[in-house]
Amino acid sequence: MKLWSLVGQRCLIVDDFPEMRSMLRNLLTSFSAQDLQQARNGEEAMRALAQQHYDIIFCDYNLGSGRDGQQILEEAKQRGLLALTSIFIMVTAENTSAMVMGAIEYQPDDYLAKPFTKAVLQARLTKLMEKKAALADVYRAVEKQDVERLEQLGAEQAASHGKHRHEVWRLQTELLLSVGSLDAAEDLCATVLADREVPWALLATARARYQRGDYGKAQHVLRRLIEVNPTHMAAYDWLAKVQDRLGESAAAQSTLAKAVARSPKSVLRQRSLAEIAARNGDAEVAERAYRQVIKVGEHSVWRRPADYTGLVQVLVDKNETAEALKVVGEIGRAFRDDAQAALQTLIAEADVHLAGGAERPARELVAQAVTMFEAEPALLAVEVGMSLAHCCAAVGLVDAADEVLKHIVRNHHEDETLLAEVRGVYEAAGMQRRGGESIKAVQGEVAEINNQGVRLAQQGDVEQAARLFMQALEKMPNNAAVNLNAAQILMLSMSEHGATRATLEQTRRYLDAARDSPAHCEKQRKLSAMWRQLAAAAK
Repeated sequence: MKLWSLVGQRCLIVDDFPEMRSMLRNLLTSFSAQDLQQARNGEEAMRALAQQHYDIIFCDYNLGSGRDGQQILEEAKQRGLLALTSIFIMVTAENTSAMVMGAIEYQPDDYLAKPFTKAVLQARLTKLMEKKAALADVYRAVEKQDVERLEQLGAEQAASHGKHRHEVWRLQTELLLSVGSLDAAEDLCATVLADREVPWALLATARARYQRGDYGKAQHVLRRLIEVNPTHMAAYDWLAKVQDRLGESAAAQSTLAKAVARSPKSVLRQRSLAEIAARNGDAEVAERAYRQVIKVGEHSVWRRPADYTGLVQVLVDKNETAEALKVVGEIGRAFRDDAQAALQTLIAEADVHLAGGAERPARELVAQAVTMFEAEPALLAVEVGMSLAHCCAAVGLVDAADEVLKHIVRNHHEDETLLAEVRGVYEAAGMQRRGGESIKAVQGEVAEINNQGVRLAQQGDVEQAARLFMQALEKMPNNAAVNLNAAQILMLSMSEHGATRATLEQTRRYLDAARDSPAHCEKQRKLSAMWRQLAAAAK
């Protein structure tokens, strides 16, 4: 075998068994590796990954208590701790279907089944390092979001019929979708699919059509993908999203149920199943799915208090108040020193007491929750706010209910589906007339802020316009229209006075806050393109 070494490569070994860490260390040392770090569990691994870059990570799947290898990989990707140039190898002695399917979804660069030989290890590393080196320019273009450079590299791969061309095209497509260049993404996929039905290209085509709102065509492509590749889990997730958009909630639940049967370790998929089953009134499926979310997600980056409160609501609907109170008690233990969890605990406990007819303790809990909301409105996510408003109305705190609902409207004043839900809460509380007046007043308030900011900008007072929008976002941080206007004004200012890193980052946050708004998708794409030009010019 050709002479080869790991000189200059920084390696991390994650394994709970000292003997395995020692064995891997000896093997890597025999390849001249010099910069070797070790972690005994998921906590140590995440701390190491947060502190420095690693070229090669060997991670055992089963690490005892705490995070497992899959959860380390998904958290590292979610937190941006794993560079595209890094090699992540999952090491495992397990071969259960749940483990394999779960780990595959987060796409480690390779697997090593225990036991393995020195020759096998060298062969795998050689192949992976060659691939990473060959794609180094591509990875740099992706990290810089340089669409033009990536297009050039993709064309070069096509012309030379390079062996990594599909990976380049896949990364190019992902970037095009992320920046909203849907036509270009779909055209590239069509070129790939003209040769053969490649799963990632089918999925990307469906995603482009979904982002356009062409749900029927997206559904057709996703069904074809599942037919071609029944184990492509992301296809089930997107098909369920499409079916839900089309009003086919029962079909969406069925699709997700099939997916979790194949790959039960996905927290996000189990959560989607729980939420849609609850909406469909299928309490048994919702309860099972929520319990799975809590169990599987105990050490996951995707864990959140709302999974517990969702289970509480299902149990309340089943008249199992004693069990619901037990779950409420688990929230504080699972999320210590978490203000949002504390708020949700108060609301969930109040909801249980209301279901049991105990209005006095419920009122005390609701009053505490309202005080927390008034002190820090940003704690109030939409679902939590709707629950709090319902509880406020139920215990007679109608003014508080009105303020909570106005806060929701302020952040989502153009979302007709959500506004219909808000009207429903007002109506259920016997506040239909007040609700109509409040919604209209808030919509007028937001419209006036937007109009005033635009007028200031047109008059040349860009700085005052920027201050106006940024002050407004303190009260309505999730309002897509205000976020986009704030981003546009900041970019206008940078065009005139030059860009700074801090202002670019602030603008990027405003653009990201509006990323999922269907009403503003086109404006968000155009402003994102402007941001990339400013960012490139500032380098």
